[in-house]
Amino acid sequence: LVADVTRWTADMLRTINLPPTRRIEVGPCPLDWTDIDGTTSRCQGTVWASFPRDNDGSPAYSACSWCCDPDSEPAVGLWWSEQWRTLGRLIERRREAADTARTLAQAIGAAR
Repeated sequence: LVADVTRWTADMLRTINLPPTRRIEVGPCPLDWTDIDGTTSRCQGTVWASFPRDNDGSPAYSACSWCCDPDSEPAVGLWWSEQWRTLGRLIERRREAADTARTLAQAIGAAR
């Protein structure tokens, strides 16, 4: 009984003290960056989906942990919920490219 009451109390406190925004990891950022010297490289950030818990009408969005600049126009590294289908496709392509590169590197390493 004590274990159950302790678990229930912990569950209630966790529910009461929820953060104002729920965040879920989505995947690697699909964006590429061009440096000052003209070198293009992949963004090393992770895209997180954010779901505001308040009932103030704040929209859900996804943002890169590294390259997101919400003040730029258009906002770089920021995707609104209406754009999530496209974002999902871009992230899947990025993952496939990373898997291909990893497989190639393993094949090259095994051939040596």
